[in-house]
Amino acid sequence: MIENIKDSYIKNIVNSSKISRSFNCNYEYIFSKTKMKPPILIYRYPMNMCYTCLQQDLSTLLDLQSIIGKERILIFPSFEYTRDNVIKMNNELHKFNYVNISIDTLIIPLNQDGIRQRYFALINKDQSIDMVFFPNRKDEDLTEIYINEVKKMLVY
Repeated sequence: MIENIKDSYIKNIVNSSKISRSFNCNYEYIFSKTKMKPPILIYRYPMNMCYTCLQQDLSTLLDLQSIIGKERILIFPSFEYTRDNVIKMNNELHKFNYVNISIDTLIIPLNQDGIRQRYFALINKDQSIDMVFFPNRKDEDLTEIYINEVKKMLVY
């Protein structure tokens, strides 16, 4: 069972060297704005995402944050700037560091159904992207394995 989970986990991690151009972003600007320094875990999600999925991911991130620290997690939602959306973001993300950025600034890939897919990724000290992971609500074990690997890399 564990081996099957690990095999499946490996298939869910994207080889970032193949797609790094897709994830190009001006991280220097973002880091100057947030005062954060890599390495950090990022979580990227679109506005119209499944609410249950978001809550599940935020709960996982909050647990991780208690171990690795708030300065090691940065959330990048992509919301249209309206009063309601700003209030919603502030309510959902008040315990985290976050920066609302457009899909044009940092891609949110489409899954096979044409729906924008949330993801986690590590930004290394050299600001390169590593360990991109697309969580699946139906497969929380994979997310747990991924988060445990991230924990090993970010706990000093």
